[in-house]
Amino acid sequence: MIQNSISDNRIVWLDVIRCVAMIMVIGVHCIDPFYISPTMRAIPEYTHWAAIYGSLLRPSVPLFVMMTGLLLLPVKKQPLGKFYKKRIYRVLFPFLIWSVLYSMFPWVTGVLGLPKEIIGDFFCYTQGQESQSLIDSLKDVAMIPFNFSHKENHMWYIYLLIGLYLYMPFFSAWIENADRKTKRAFLLIWIISLFIPYLKEYVVRMRMGGLSTDSAKRTRGMNSGSSITLPDSTAIYYWGIMSKKEMTGAL
Repeated sequence: MIQNSISDNRIVWLDVIRCVAMIMVIGVHCIDPFYISPTMRAIPEYTHWAAIYGSLLRPSVPLFVMMTGLLLLPVKKQPLGKFYKKRIYRVLFPFLIWSVLYSMFPWVTGVLGLPKEIIGDFFCYTQGQESQSLIDSLKDVAMIPFNFSHKENHMWYIYLLIGLYLYMPFFSAWIENADRKTKRAFLLIWIISLFIPYLKEYVVRMRMGGLSTDSAKRTRGMNSGSSITLPDSTAIYYWGIMSKKEMTGAL
């Protein structure tokens, strides 16, 4: 039985879930090199168990997104500028600073005379494609507003979080006005949409007799669950607010 235990304005059971999710995130990042690194990937047993444990730990990010929805939705009526200043600014500037540092790190290793392989030691996604070129580092910096590079791939969650914050006030207005049936229809459509990428790959397999190299890579990427799209995150954190209202009997 889940109890809404509150002490000093804190929801105790939610803090427990947050701690569990944090440990799961650490586990995911410890496992990633075993099926990303070319060296580790050459050992089938490593990739097999890494995929199993990684899949079990992947709910970590959805848990964080659901907690965001549970705690912030519906948004209290306030000027957009005030909401954005409170939520986005405290995330945006640290994000930009660290993204630039990560992007420039390969060039710095070259300036210091270090072997380029050290880049792959720090960022396993770059192994085999390390570059200490200043031009390449500046290109990565220029792409920060649009996408993350292999040096700061873990920053993908911040892109997602900022996107959620940007349209949360507008989504909140829909939540407050939509009825229960409409909300559940929204979640049903989202659940069905999750199977579309896999269906596409199976259709390709049936028609072509097997997966192409690119398709296989995309399928492995989907199975690894390394990221969540913005529509996915919308439904997941909305599921969080629905769960909260189910527990309180408000929905």
